[in-house]
Amino acid sequence: MNLALFGPPGSGKGTQANFLVQHFGIPQVSTGDLFRAEIKAQTDVGRKAQTYMDRGDLVPDSITLQLVRRRLDAPDTERGVLFDGFPRTVAQATELDKMLQVMGRRMDRVIFVQVPTDVLVDRLAGRLTCPKCGRTYHPKLAPPQLDTVCDHDGTALIMREDDRPETARKRISVYLEQTLPVLAHYRQQHVVSDIAGTGSIEEVRERILRAIGVPSAAPAGMSTGGPAAGVRLAGEGPGGGIPPSEQGGASDTETPGQRRPPGIRPSDHGRSQGAGHRRRVRGR
Repeated sequence: MNLALFGPPGSGKGTQANFLVQHFGIPQVSTGDLFRAEIKAQTDVGRKAQTYMDRGDLVPDSITLQLVRRRLDAPDTERGVLFDGFPRTVAQATELDKMLQVMGRRMDRVIFVQVPTDVLVDRLAGRLTCPKCGRTYHPKLAPPQLDTVCDHDGTALIMREDDRPETARKRISVYLEQTLPVLAHYRQQHVVSDIAGTGSIEEVRERILRAIGVPSAAPAGMSTGGPAAGVRLAGEGPGGGIPPSEQGGASDTETPGQRRPPGIRPSDHGRSQGAGHRRRVRGR
């Protein structure tokens, strides 16, 4: 089973990704992780990628896709993979489709975790990050056990500039601007499920599993038949959960460019559709 998981900053995507890889026993494929590994190992590909990154340029798709193909050739991907935040552009999505087809695979389901912008800003504002392991905390939602120290390694936590309210909204807008065209690409294949990302972690997890079509271990008394509230399967009309209009989502019959995500000026829309991948080594 090959899955792709998308969600704006603060949507809880990372938490759900960790669960999915354990639940299905499949590896997580993140181009950021792939680049970091290559650079650390000082491979030829890693050195090439580092050259672009040091200049602040996009790493060419040819390099990014080479790493992805190499990862997909590994034995542990035979049962499938979870693409986390990849592909980032329509060009990458198109090439990934071709790659999977050659390998006799396909993209089985694309999950888009939707959360209203105001809720995302509340979640992001004040978030603390461990600069060593990348774990994140929140003073109200997920406080560390000891003040501002990471529970995992004891490193002093920091507040990134991106996690301040004024920059959080910009991050969200930029993410949607870059991601919505990719989702539109997959909506044409009817494999996108829009998941309401509000509620408890367990509730969101339940919606994702139902969208994938896998029975989950629901609590006693909870029905396991039919889509859960907050899940809109590909091809269905808007239902329970977060309306697409609030998150910039498009129905499966829409084409790229029909709907502009909130907070993005018309002059800015589509500006970020470069054929490449910018490495942003940050804690998630």
